[in-house]
Amino acid sequence: MSYFKKIINKQLLVGILQYLLSISAVIIIYLFYSFSYSKTFANWFLQNESNTALWYQDVGLNLTFSLIVFLLPAILMGMTFPLLSDIYFQHKKIKSGVAISKVYVVNTLGSILGALIPIFLFIPLLGSIKTTLYFFAGLNIIIALYFTYNSGYSKKIILLIFFAGSFGFTLHQTKSSDILLQLENLSEEQYDKTPIFYKEGVMATVKVYNKYGTAKSLSIDGVTIASEAFKAKESTIAHLPFFTKKPIKNVLAVGLASGSTVGSILKHKGVEHIDVVDIVPSVLDAVDHFKSVNADVKRNPKVEIYIDDILSYLSYSNKKYDVISSDGKFSILNKSNTTMLSKEYYEICKDHLAENGIFIQWITTEIPNKHFNTILSTAKSVFPYSEMFLIRKNLFIMSSNTPVKIDYDQIVQNFKTEEIAADLYSSNLYTPKEVLSYYIGTNLNTNKNYNTLNTPIIEYDYNVERQNDIVHSKTSALRNLKDLFTKYQKNRVSISSGDNTITHNNSHITYQSNSTYIESRISYIEAHILMANQNIQEACQYFQKVITNNHPENDNDIGVSAKIIGEQYLKEKKYNKAIEYFDLAVNKIGGYSDAYTLRGVSYYYLNDMINCKVNMEKSISLNPNDVTAKKFLDALESNTNN
Repeated sequence: MSYFKKIINKQLLVGILQYLLSISAVIIIYLFYSFSYSKTFANWFLQNESNTALWYQDVGLNLTFSLIVFLLPAILMGMTFPLLSDIYFQHKKIKSGVAISKVYVVNTLGSILGALIPIFLFIPLLGSIKTTLYFFAGLNIIIALYFTYNSGYSKKIILLIFFAGSFGFTLHQTKSSDILLQLENLSEEQYDKTPIFYKEGVMATVKVYNKYGTAKSLSIDGVTIASEAFKAKESTIAHLPFFTKKPIKNVLAVGLASGSTVGSILKHKGVEHIDVVDIVPSVLDAVDHFKSVNADVKRNPKVEIYIDDILSYLSYSNKKYDVISSDGKFSILNKSNTTMLSKEYYEICKDHLAENGIFIQWITTEIPNKHFNTILSTAKSVFPYSEMFLIRKNLFIMSSNTPVKIDYDQIVQNFKTEEIAADLYSSNLYTPKEVLSYYIGTNLNTNKNYNTLNTPIIEYDYNVERQNDIVHSKTSALRNLKDLFTKYQKNRVSISSGDNTITHNNSHITYQSNSTYIESRISYIEAHILMANQNIQEACQYFQKVITNNHPENDNDIGVSAKIIGEQYLKEKKYNKAIEYFDLAVNKIGGYSDAYTLRGVSYYYLNDMINCKVNMEKSISLNPNDVTAKKFLDALESNTNN
């Protein structure tokens, strides 16, 4: 600025900088509300043929946008400060130190207000970040015109017309939608460019959108946290505590999201009251779009919703709960949730459990193995009793101050209640024995790597540890599953002897049966990894292991495995062998339209047109959009007419 001040009128220079600030604000709006949805943007940042995100698509994307959003305006603002100091000094004719100090005080006050007023006043008042940015861009152009007009520049009228005209032209050329693109999870934006619900709030941007037009989902700042497609996980965490004999009357649900978990808890008539704590106010508006799964929680007399941070809420509450249900997401996109995976959080939850109360937590097996074990160790360090259930990629940990006792008769009773049974079926839980088959033993993690508020170790190195898992076991999920199997084997004596409170008097649980289930899951995941790497023959060997194990509660994996092996035999023109596996697939999964279609194709090449037609018609009845089945039926109809 010491150079520019010598060659350009200072007030004119302030006008130019304010003009550039107004244009930069409009460009920022265009970037997030328009350009980010374009094919050009997708070609630059989103096209990736490999399964691993490239640097420029991950870090580079946010870096590039941050430079545009923050660096350019910061430089322009920084250039303005010494100019205004000079102008004020010359105007007031006071000591330079006094002039700079006064400008600096105002600048500091402006920095504080600039952080507070837009968020807590203008965004709620004007309704969106976009409108707020337009408002401040308008202020910048007004300031630019003011300083230019008072600059004494001989051609100021021309410049005033240029500033105003080019600002208006830029506004016109950068028209955009009203939906802010969230860079945290760009894939979410591909589902629905016109969300069902959209609200920019003080805490976060909340959105409800239609995933592929089939499942409504809810996202916070671009991170999908709830979906009708997540029903299995959201309902399972609700029902598991009710498989104990303990009467459950008072429940605390940590996190509202779509309200699906709360809706499932309400299906148990013995529940008298549910407190729900969520930190994002806008979720309360979004939850109305999920009434079909949440029993209209906002208006349910048994439910009381608090907008608060869970640690803050529990710190000032003296309530005791029979169940505390904690569903804190943890991934590279929401590492701030490590608060709800900390030792202090577990301790305060433990203090708020009633006698024999249960704390249940969900953890995905897809997080890095090191962090996965740290979470288990932290929970174990607080709760003396902790039992684990592995349901596909979801781990549910039921912890308590007293032994956790699952009762088979209680599970049966739940399945006999029509409303609860329907909810369990929609969660892919079909029999009481299946529930018990998912038990994988006591949480035995005893290493000293604890996640605390002062040492939030799982908040760091997520990508590094995920890469370590890829090197070690191809994926974090596979490494965690193998790790859990090792822990399960260490539980063999207690499970087999009946000393364990879950297996005691539960003859439906056997060590060998549950061991077979875990081994089948490991084989199933390994097979899919091999398929992704085009190692088809080796993948089929692992799929065959799933079929050979034939675990009675693993029909879905067996059906998919049979379908994939059958498809390979079909490609090899071994049609009878292919049909044998497709028979198994439709036997295990009654509504498996793809398996019916492929079985129909196999019959077609065996010249058995009757069975071909039967299978294609069945496929169409299950999936009216099956293009292959339609083509074959059209061909069969054409041949019949000829």
